[in-house]
Amino acid sequence: MFIAAGAFWLSFTALADLAARSGIGAGQAWAWPLIVDGIIVVATVAVVALAGQRSAWYPWALLTGGALVSVTANAIHAVVAADADVPGILAASVAAVPPVVLLAITHLTVILTRTPSPRRDRRHRTGARSPCSPRPPPSQRRARWERHPRRLVARS
Repeated sequence: MFIAAGAFWLSFTALADLAARSGIGAGQAWAWPLIVDGIIVVATVAVVALAGQRSAWYPWALLTGGALVSVTANAIHAVVAADADVPGILAASVAAVPPVVLLAITHLTVILTRTPSPRRDRRHRTGARSPCSPRPPPSQRRARWERHPRRLVARS
């Protein structure tokens, strides 16, 4: 939680300062980082909610675009605001870390808090083997085939 709060605060202050330096009024500059990082949060929730559906391309596009804007804007702010004795590439690299961490933590949190799908629940209730579970020993596999002998009949 502290990591996410720190990443958000660092990204927020950098984006707000960049917005103010770009001509957005001081009373409105705080809204720009909320818009930029807010689209990342909303798109992440949508990506997880729509996983496997054809319509998931749109939240993926918003997530990618929002992440690119946030990381790039944080890096630009670092180059513009850095001291003369700090190389621009170093300042940009350091400034890119908070929005990347915020993106990763947001995505991970949404995945961890997602409720299991009904398909997964049904698989566990019926005792069906999940793709990740180990194969039963050969003796149990044979016993299963012996219970269904017509599956063993060769077709010509």
